[in-house]
Amino acid sequence: PGTYHIPSVRWAGEDSDPIEVRVVAATERQLPGMGEPLFIRAEVNRQDPYVQSQVLLTVRVYYAMQIYNKAEFRPLVVEHALVEPLGKEGQYQTQLNGRNYGVIEKRYALFPQKPGTLTIPAIGFDTEVASSRRGGFALDIFNRTSEEHLESEALQLEVKPKPANAGDPWLPARALRLKAELTPATAHFTIG
Repeated sequence: PGTYHIPSVRWAGEDSDPIEVRVVAATERQLPGMGEPLFIRAEVNRQDPYVQSQVLLTVRVYYAMQIYNKAEFRPLVVEHALVEPLGKEGQYQTQLNGRNYGVIEKRYALFPQKPGTLTIPAIGFDTEVASSRRGGFALDIFNRTSEEHLESEALQLEVKPKPANAGDPWLPARALRLKAELTPATAHFTIG
């Protein structure tokens, strides 16, 4: 913890502004639903992206009870944004405030297509769970289940327009790497 100063950096004849960073001690953050045996949470990596830039959306379902085979996210549609699922759902274990949870995680890449406020609607998840909801993983010998329908909180982003000094075509990227190869590899070139 403390305050740190990052000096200006010179690049291509221009100087950046110095930055002051304040670091605070880590604390266990309270998630909505934390302490419940089953809850959902959605978060984005950026709150104020540029139009057409990529925003990573991560949705996690936390469970401290038996979940049966029927467990699926509802399709996600975001008005004025392209939505691309990233890979398959992941599953892992974690501990929050001393309680063990299984986690089902799904990630999306969103590409806002219009500047202004972008609303990511509540993300739905449907599953069958052990009907006792005691919060344990004990098996029910009668296999009684109940359906659960979860929804995350809706999220809002403030999408910035393309910068005035950006060229055409507009390619919003954090990094860009271009690679060129000559074929065939045995090509003969004459210098001069």
